Amino acid sequence: MKNLYFFLFILLMWAGLTQQNAQSQQLETVYVLNEGAFLNANSSVTRFLPQTGAVTQNVFNTVNGRPLGDVANYGVLNNETLYIIVSNSDKIEVVNSETFVASAPIFIEDDGTGSPAKMALIDDDTGLVTNLTGNVVSFIDLNSGEITENVEVGSNPDGIVIANGKAYVAITEFGAGNQVAVIDLETKEVEMIDVHDNPQRVYLGPDENVWVLCTGNFGFDADFNFDPELETFGEIHIIDPEIDEVIDVIEVGGHPQRMVFNTIKNVLYVLNDGIQVVDLETGELEDELLREERYFSLAIWEGDEPRLFAGFAPNFSSAGFVDILSFDGEKLETFTTGIAPSHFVLIGDNVNTSIGGPELAYSFSLDQNYPNPFNPTTQISFQIQTATNLTLDVYNQLGQRISRLANGTYSPGSYSLNFDASNLSSGVYFYRLQTETGVLTRKMMLVK
Repeated sequence: MKNLYFFLFILLMWAGLTQQNAQSQQLETVYVLNEGAFLNANSSVTRFLPQTGAVTQNVFNTVNGRPLGDVANYGVLNNETLYIIVSNSDKIEVVNSETFVASAPIFIEDDGTGSPAKMALIDDDTGLVTNLTGNVVSFIDLNSGEITENVEVGSNPDGIVIANGKAYVAITEFGAGNQVAVIDLETKEVEMIDVHDNPQRVYLGPDENVWVLCTGNFGFDADFNFDPELETFGEIHIIDPEIDEVIDVIEVGGHPQRMVFNTIKNVLYVLNDGIQVVDLETGELEDELLREERYFSLAIWEGDEPRLFAGFAPNFSSAGFVDILSFDGEKLETFTTGIAPSHFVLIGDNVNTSIGGPELAYSFSLDQNYPNPFNPTTQISFQIQTATNLTLDVYNQLGQRISRLANGTYSPGSYSLNFDASNLSSGVYFYRLQTETGVLTRKMMLVK
């Protein structure tokens, strides 16, 4: 009978842990950053809870008792801290992603750089911000909120992504540019790579290459008169960060604005008068659009219940909305947002991403330990796609580190390490993998 009770206990604990693990990839919260009407300082944040369908408008204002500002168009999530770029207010709001309580903003205009556009994180302590009118990329100490250095990169830098120890910055020249600036993060030296007309956004692709979305020239001369001979059309240029050269070009036509990768179906979605679909294996466009609506923004969730979030701005003076789509383009649900839903921050248990396209992407993964529950040993496996410094630690429920399983520089590959808990008591423990690009944490159970 005693053995039967023990078996039932193990079964129940395992069922509970399995449920927790299944939920670990569930989408818990969606934040939508709404630009608002230009010069009206009515940017806002909409919160959507997928599990209940609850929608809350004006979250930042409600929690903090003050307006967000003018043109909130980008956000970066780092653990539980969300950095919200409020471009026309020359600041970055810093909020707790769970409570949405704001700490002191990081102001950009003090040194004349102004108009922060996009942001990328070097690590937990240092961020890079492009300055649309300041023509520089600012290095920011995230602990003090101070700009430590400005690096000149060219006129009107916008999108930014980090790869291979360098920052890649789209130089727009407000539509007249055709280059990407490459900043060596150690030396701060800058080199330029020629791409197509009007590069606006850059992304770290699943192939670890840098994908540059070039909108093309809209065909206006210096006096804003339309000349069809000046018009060029959208292209995607793919840069190999090992050699800093364009290795492939995908012609998408039109004037594309955003894109996101679907690694499950191995396709790319491009917002270009509808949602285009590009086969990532062949680089060819599918004949039909996924959806014909002219969406303003797009994000993807690849955890449990995969789906797309497509933001629609009917105009820039009234409320927008978000369509939730299946990967086949079926509309599953719709919810209302503020004016001009521009950027998504998707938060799940152990999976945190900020997406307008995945300008930031983890280049590593952490598996669930096996066996689990375990007694007294278990295997912890992880994979890394690029060489990196990393640590792998085990913590108890009090947050105390009880073991360090890995510490050093690891080459790309798959690794499996043994954890021996012979000297520990039964209970829940956590293991945490931290690399130069992010942190992942999982839960495991020791039963003796």
